[in-house]
Amino acid sequence: HKEKAKFLIDQLQKTKIPSIIKNELCNILHKIETNTLDNFCYQSKEYFTTLIKVLEHLYKDKNALTAKEKIYDILISLNFNSFKVFFFLTQEIKDVINTCNTLEEKLNTYRKYLKKIKTTAETTTYKLNMQLPSLKKSVLSWIVEEIVFCEQQILHERTLQKNNREKKLLKISVPEVSLVSRLLYDSKLVNGSKKDFFAFLSNTFRTEKSALISSESLSNNYYSISESSKRSVKKMLKSMLLQLDQMEGEL
Repeated sequence: HKEKAKFLIDQLQKTKIPSIIKNELCNILHKIETNTLDNFCYQSKEYFTTLIKVLEHLYKDKNALTAKEKIYDILISLNFNSFKVFFFLTQEIKDVINTCNTLEEKLNTYRKYLKKIKTTAETTTYKLNMQLPSLKKSVLSWIVEEIVFCEQQILHERTLQKNNREKKLLKISVPEVSLVSRLLYDSKLVNGSKKDFFAFLSNTFRTEKSALISSESLSNNYYSISESSKRSVKKMLKSMLLQLDQMEGEL
């Protein structure tokens, strides 16, 4: 297969396919051409013979060879399970996923790839690296892990949205909430862990501008008080004192 390997290398070098894939294929073909394959055995012979036949057949259709999707299908069907090819294919999927705008869109895209890879048939019983899992199995496992992670993110996001809808609305700002909290602590009306108190406020309340009042934001504003917050809280407290004076107590 020396002449065939040499011919295929020349053709691959002229073809516009990703350089990683091109280099991986040419590297194997060069070893076939120069008879320098490592750990050559019967299984290797069968595998590389099939590889050459497939690439020869592919070159009868130049358009198919330049189509990335066709090359990817062939790499999976031939179990071309090198690390570089695996990382390249998964990175290609990541690049597409990064163009998605929502988690639901990402999940649907992952599922489309899952279906596509599952329906790509493995046409050989041998692998490029017999000690490693098949390329198809590795890519499928990676996609399934990404799908599970994406589903967890969606569930977490929906839980947050549900919790936010159930939270009570405070018609003051986050800095003002922090200032009132400080007044309660400084007046000894509240004691105990500030961290736990901030977590309680975060889980129970929301403001008109912040669906999520983070504990970190409450803590930061607790120790850094702005003059505008002081003015707003003073106005609020004066209004409350006026209301208190107007209340009719029991005799």
